[in-house]
Amino acid sequence: MTLPSIHKDPFDCLLVAQAIVEGITLLTADIQVAKYPGPVQRV
Repeated sequence: MTLPSIHKDPFDCLLVAQAIVEGITLLTADIQVAKYPGPVQRV
C-alpha cells in the first residue's frame, strides 16, 4: 500500500502507516494528517 503524499513530514506518514498495520485509530489535531485515508480521526 502506498500512502498519498498529503503531508511532507515523514514521521507523520510513519504514524499513519503504523496505525493501518496495527488496526488502530490514529488521533490527531493536525488537519493535514487527518486527510489521510484509513483509521485517522481529527480531535
